[in-house]
Amino acid sequence: VPHSRSSGMLRVPSSAQEVGPAEAVTDEDIAKGLVDEHVDYLRRRKLCMFLMVDGSGGELSLYPKDGDQITLSAEAGRLVVFRHDRISYAYRPDSEDDLV
Repeated sequence: VPHSRSSGMLRVPSSAQEVGPAEAVTDEDIAKGLVDEHVDYLRRRKLCMFLMVDGSGGELSLYPKDGDQITLSAEAGRLVVFRHDRISYAYRPDSEDDLV
């Protein structure tokens, strides 16, 4: 049975000093289709699962496109699932050691 999967994404907190400046998009990147692939990913993403595995907590803010901001405490063991095409989010950890 044919199926489709998208790649998972892992976000790792880091400082600007650790990462350095962002790389510029080159003509070669555009020719390879990397920009189109990223835009396609942004258009197709539908579901986001946010799991606070371990840490001191923090704050998860949800920003619905057609509503008011919702703020939740990020607690170990909490799973938040939402439509990423309709809601954006911001996570503010209490510590750099949080595992999300």
